[in-house]
Amino acid sequence: MRVTPESLSSQEIVRRLDEFELDITMTCVDGSVRALPLYEERYVLLAPADDEIASRSVARWAEVAGGKLAGTGAHSYAVRG
Repeated sequence: MRVTPESLSSQEIVRRLDEFELDITMTCVDGSVRALPLYEERYVLLAPADDEIASRSVARWAEVAGGKLAGTGAHSYAVRG
């Protein structure tokens, strides 16, 4: 079986699912289709011990958005400012 990825609008994806032209899809759609999560990801922020953000238990993406995001393994990420 050959899989060919396509870029489609949400409306086109729903239409093609309804017509059985697609088997699966990954997209953001409204509640008109049944959605099942594939997996959950847990992100961990690594920061120098003397950085203000290191003393907190929660950091928002907007607070670290200016830093660099680097994949350091299958499920590990580091943000560096």
